[in-house]
Amino acid sequence: MSAAQLHQEFLESIAREYLNKSSREVYRVFLVKFAYDNQFKQHHELAEVLGKETVTFNKQLSAVYEAFTKQNGGPLNGRVAGKQQSVELFRWLWGDRFPEWLSQRGIVRQQVDAIQDDRSSGWTTPDALNEPNVQLTIEVEKTKNIGLGISKVKKKLVLDIDKINSQQRQAIEQLLQMITGDDSLKISNIEKGSVVLVLEGSVEGLERLERMVKSGELTQLLGIRVKEIRDATFEKSANLSQWLEGIFEIGWQRREELLTSEQFSLVWEAKDGSLDGDRPSRAKQINLTTDSLSPAIILLVNLTQETEETVIIQLRVYPTGETSYLPENFKLQVLVEEEEVFQEVTARSADEWMQVQFDADLGDEFRVRLILGEMTVTEDFII
Repeated sequence: MSAAQLHQEFLESIAREYLNKSSREVYRVFLVKFAYDNQFKQHHELAEVLGKETVTFNKQLSAVYEAFTKQNGGPLNGRVAGKQQSVELFRWLWGDRFPEWLSQRGIVRQQVDAIQDDRSSGWTTPDALNEPNVQLTIEVEKTKNIGLGISKVKKKLVLDIDKINSQQRQAIEQLLQMITGDDSLKISNIEKGSVVLVLEGSVEGLERLERMVKSGELTQLLGIRVKEIRDATFEKSANLSQWLEGIFEIGWQRREELLTSEQFSLVWEAKDGSLDGDRPSRAKQINLTTDSLSPAIILLVNLTQETEETVIIQLRVYPTGETSYLPENFKLQVLVEEEEVFQEVTARSADEWMQVQFDADLGDEFRVRLILGEMTVTEDFII
């Protein structure tokens, strides 16, 4: 069952409990008004969905609020009116009752048990909550809608898990969607080491997750100790203008340190026909899975300053390890404003490398996304 279906079933169960004496139209208004995705929609928009006049919608919504007052067993104080009623009822539904409903139905526990039954995965949990453990770090990334990767807030959620495979990654994502009530929550990145999953979702959903961690509710729902949730540092966008001046961020290496002699011989021919020996260039080894036996990818960035305001950017990817070829269907994407895919290339069965090349102006920002199956890694850049 999808998160959306669970949300609908949950709201319908609440409606049967509190609105059993109300008209069907009041029932419909409740289901639309308090659907998770409709939290910030205006009443005239919701009324239009139901084919109602806004005045009629508001009148029937008042009947909903009346049904959820404290004297009827609900969370609302009869003295509170207007928007505050909506805020309080929404918080009570999705922050309090929804996790309780999931727990009562055993939905989260069933999914956790199914994940743990995959013995090949390495998912491990201690028998007792106070036993030593291995950390899985989930890095929660909340991005503001200004630029790409410049303004970010991250938090780390530490669980008692060793490592995960792609099936578990998907299951964890679905679990967190269900628990937070946030369908938009996605695992957008996965890194090697302590296993860092970067989550992108609504601010409300992630704040709900934080409240559940601090109250201990998430530990009870998952049956796995959630150690803490904390602020995390994050890498800023690589500043390519500084690269032109010979200043490079930590983590980016000279290409000859990462490329084999055969790969290094595949030099880039610029637009003027010259080779790139003295041009600013750096490479980074990127792990696309948490499996140490799986090969990593090398991302190479070559720059040529065409004019004072324009830079030619070439991005190349190479395989590592014993294999000479990139994984089939591996994707390299370049994203610009609003996460629009500006360029994309896909590896075939015997590609030794692949590349994209484009011009950019000073001040431009872009994101590079590397995709292998369900695994995704991003790198942010600014000119």
